[in-house]
Amino acid sequence: MSKKKTVNTNTVAWSPPPETQDVRDLRESANEGADYATPIRNAYARSEQNLQRSYNSPLGAYTTADVRDKSMRSQHQDLQQNMGIDLSNAAQQNSEAKFGRRAAVAGFTQPQMYNSGGTQTVSDPFGQAMQIGSMLSGLGMAAMSGGTSAGASSSAGLA
Repeated sequence: MSKKKTVNTNTVAWSPPPETQDVRDLRESANEGADYATPIRNAYARSEQNLQRSYNSPLGAYTTADVRDKSMRSQHQDLQQNMGIDLSNAAQQNSEAKFGRRAAVAGFTQPQMYNSGGTQTVSDPFGQAMQIGSMLSGLGMAAMSGGTSAGASSSAGLA
């Protein structure tokens, strides 16, 4: 029974992608962020104006100044609190989006690994010896059978 031993050795290398104008533009755009705060602040400013105008009743509805002020202050605090929450959420979403853009750029521009060469070593001492032995024995048998047939023909020629 022959034992085969095979050894494969691969050599790898890294190849950075080419630096092109598209790659530079992509890196620059990944660092840019959208203006998330201005639209939120504008929306809450409009809500604040609408709140103040809601107490200017054209129909002459009467509320005391104290009730109006307390109600406006409470609603104003609610608006400010909601604006803070919305700004915080928008900042978090902007941060996550920026991270996603940077991660995508990093994936596009990372070096690529490739196989730069390799070797393969096969060791089969018993298999080769048996193969050589069977070849030699085949040659010996052919020589023996060739000698007998030649001798038979020569002896037939002599008789």
